[in-house]
Amino acid sequence: MSSENPSTLHHKQDVDAESHYFDDVAAHRVFDEFTEAQYSLVLEMMLQGVARGSRVLDAGCGSGAWLAALARNGWDAFGVELSPAQVAQAQSFGLSAVVGDLLALPANIGQFDAAILCGVLHHFPSHAERVKVIKSVAGVLKPGGVLASIDPNGSNPFVQLAFHLHAEVSPNELCLRERELRAAYREAGRRIARTGKLSIEQPRAPEGPLRAVWPSLRKLALSLSRVLGSAAKGNYTVVRSLPV
Repeated sequence: MSSENPSTLHHKQDVDAESHYFDDVAAHRVFDEFTEAQYSLVLEMMLQGVARGSRVLDAGCGSGAWLAALARNGWDAFGVELSPAQVAQAQSFGLSAVVGDLLALPANIGQFDAAILCGVLHHFPSHAERVKVIKSVAGVLKPGGVLASIDPNGSNPFVQLAFHLHAEVSPNELCLRERELRAAYREAGRRIARTGKLSIEQPRAPEGPLRAVWPSLRKLALSLSRVLGSAAKGNYTVVRSLPV
């Protein structure tokens, strides 16, 4: 099953559709997908070696859940997000965030010791745009800065099924495999320091028709993962990178 379906593939992100989708999400809930412990676990993996107190950019910060987690864990967090409504939510929680496009970051945000892309890269439908995003975000890092990401694991059949059933996915989302993420980092001039799969049982089931059958789908996915091997294990892929 291809992660980039030729019938739906766009060469560029539909920026307006993406912004409107997340504005609509903000109208009825806060985009907060994990528990506090899960956020901390992922951040420890992504920001290994980044000292507490360091300035960290949350690129594509949404409602600010990762910003809040960064602050709880001792980092100095700042966010950039495409959706004005989600930025307003983050600011309402006392978090530092501004509206901006990751392909053309605001010029006045300064430099950072590290940056994270949490559930962001798979919102860019083409390899070329994913490379541009990584280059853009890496461009505001201090020398030696860490850039890391987490995205749904496209090799996991459960994740593939959820995407194909449109379980709360935006108009631009694709289900990416680890090799596609690694390729984007390499082409962007980054050295991959670590990749890993995480199995995160999110506390909130998706809204809509999948909610009632979500537990059964999880059990099915675990069974299929055992048959398909290590690439299919875990529902998220984490990549941590350094400059070449």
